[in-house]
Amino acid sequence: MQTLKRQPGPVGDQYRRLLRAKGKQKATTAAARKLCCYIYWMWKDGLSYDDWLARREKEVWSEVRPLQRLGSMA
Repeated sequence: MQTLKRQPGPVGDQYRRLLRAKGKQKATTAAARKLCCYIYWMWKDGLSYDDWLARREKEVWSEVRPLQRLGSMA
């Protein structure tokens, strides 16, 4: 966990986001919990971390909505 929270990826992103807001101990605990959830879903789906991460990124990017204009351009 100590190494993974410093690496790029969803666990490290979670840690760095919470580190500023909640502090080191809470950020580490929250990142560890998120890692446990990821491991559970990888185990359940029978995927390696790389396969699961690629599938997750594909799903996240497919949910992104295109930008909409807020008003008419006059």
